[in-house]
Amino acid sequence: MQMLGAIPIGIWAPLLGLGLAVCAGVWLGERKAFARRGKVAAWRWVRLATLPILAATAAVAWLPAQAVGGPEALAVFYLCLLFVCPVVYFGLHVWLGRWVSPALIGGESLGIAATGLLPIAVPVAAAHLLQPWYFEARAAVAEAGRLRAPVRPRPHRIVDERRFLLPEIGEVWAEHWLAPGGVRVERIESRHGGEFSRADDSSGGGLCRAGDDVYLFWSAAAPTPHWRMFWRDESGELLQSEWTSQPAAGPAEHFELRWSDAGLRLPARIPLGMVALARVPDGGAESFDGLLGPGAVYDPLDNCLPLDLRWPAKPGWSAPQALRIAQWRIDLQAMRFATFRRP
Repeated sequence: MQMLGAIPIGIWAPLLGLGLAVCAGVWLGERKAFARRGKVAAWRWVRLATLPILAATAAVAWLPAQAVGGPEALAVFYLCLLFVCPVVYFGLHVWLGRWVSPALIGGESLGIAATGLLPIAVPVAAAHLLQPWYFEARAAVAEAGRLRAPVRPRPHRIVDERRFLLPEIGEVWAEHWLAPGGVRVERIESRHGGEFSRADDSSGGGLCRAGDDVYLFWSAAAPTPHWRMFWRDESGELLQSEWTSQPAAGPAEHFELRWSDAGLRLPARIPLGMVALARVPDGGAESFDGLLGPGAVYDPLDNCLPLDLRWPAKPGWSAPQALRIAQWRIDLQAMRFATFRRP
């Protein structure tokens, strides 16, 4: 159903037209076949009854679900749709065919019922087959629209840039890009091998967002990143900026955490997906768990770890004993982990 809802009326209208054209051709051939058997009048009555039969079939699924309500309504709806509606839809066609003309056998009525579903089946099947091309075309149109945006200097101001040393990971540099009032960031991309790909829709890369502010946590061993940003100004006009980041100047300092009973304070904001906390269950071994967890849903506009990290108590588990940062070392082609333990 999500796929169907994502296709706008501009796509559904041609698909519906295609369905009606197919139906017209099938029904015309069907009528000729029944005319040769001398049953065209009976066919016409059953065919005209398909619409009210469809309405009655829909009511069989809809009304019980409405009567039940609550979370059970969806289960009732699907049970009726899968098991009751086919019996009602095809059964009414067979009954009506026998009532209109005793010469109209059950198999013929079932065939009329099956072709009556074509106006629904053809557009849905076409939408399913065309879905990949539709979304690719829509993405291409959106990309072409973005690339036509006027080029402007980047709107953000770097208000904090520092270099850190992390165990196992090595040197990283961190930046905070502060967005001016009225600026709305739509998309941030990074260039790899001449091609741009989106960089702000992940929780585990070297870049994260806090609204329209951006935080960078980049390995010094990696090539300096080249960015392209699409953003809107106060008037709402879409603009684009392109630039290459430069590592922060000055000596690197140790990445030090300040622990407390209720949490800890970080020296810089980090993408959520790079961080895991270690707890110890009662009578068990230490276990590192990512902050997002399996299947967790995160907000790509707010996917940075806060500077002041707090955690609720977890019954049967100790307070976090360590924090681990994972970062990909492109020069080593390996993941490296920096572990910071509670004093």
